[in-house]
Formats: sequence, C-alpha cells, structure tokens
Amino acid sequence: MSKKVANKNLKMSFSDVVKLSREDHGLSICRVFTRHIDSAKTSSGKFYRKQLVTITNLDNGLSIVREVAGANNRDQKAPDGSVKTRPIRTESIGLDYDSRDLLGITGNEANIEMRVAGRIDRAKFFWYHEDKAVRFATHGRVELFVLGSIGVILGIISVVLAIA
Repeated sequence: MSKKVANKNLKMSFSDVVKLSREDHGLSICRVFTRHIDSAKTSSGKFYRKQLVTITNLDNGLSIVREVAGANNRDQKAPDGSVKTRPIRTESIGLDYDSRDLLGITGNEANIEMRVAGRIDRAKFFWYHEDKAVRFATHGRVELFVLGSIGVILGIISVVLAIA
C-alpha cells in the first residue's frame, strides 16, 4: 500500500485557457494536463484527482473553487469527425463557460493560478454549490450540528442544575 502525501501548499500557473466540451458543463470541474494529476496520492508535486482547488485570475483577482480532473492532450472529436475542443497541454487549463464567466475570461489567454483549496474555500464551495441536492445536504448537516450542540448544552445545564 502506498503512503498518501500531503500537497496543501501546491500551486501551479497557467497561461492558456481551453473551453471544455459540452460533456463537462455543469460538473464544477476544471481539467488540466494528465501529468499534473496523481490518482494514487503519492506525489506532493501534483494535484489529486477530484481535489478541490481554488482558481484565481491574477489579472482581475476573481476566483472560484472547482474539482480538478485530468485531460488527454489530443483533440476531442465530434461524431462527425470535426474537432470539438483544443487539446489541453501542459500550460493549459480547461474551464467550462460558467467558470470562464465567473473569472472574467473572454479569450484564450489569462494569467491563472491554481492552488489547493483551503478549509473556508471548501466550506463555501459546498454551501453555495450549484447542485441543489448537494447544497441542501450541506445546509441540513450544519443545521443538525447546531441543534445537536444546543441539545448537548441544555443537557449539561440540566445535569448541573439537578446536582446543585
């Protein structure tokens, strides 16, 4: 069994932005060259598959949180043989339309930095998630935690008052 390695401080820069194919729209993912991804979680110099990352457009300061996934470096072809999207190379990052819009990217070039998402960024990602089922589950967990904490506090108070 291989040992998992932490990659909390990992950052990468990208200058080329590739539009993702329709199959990736609405999934809250970004795609990078496959060699930047470590599915076994044994390398500290690579991102893990499905890891939450913060993507920042350094030109305007806007940022988003997405799950990172690998991509091949070949042209993606449509059933009729035409090219659907450009290949994602080493210096490229693939983003869907919504991600590009939230980052203020209009063309194919931008000064992009991608880093591992911190705890607050991860919490915000699930709290404001685009999928209502994920958002509802997150809100429910927080509400249940608050109600449980109130129950514990009231229980402790009642025990203390019963002893006194």
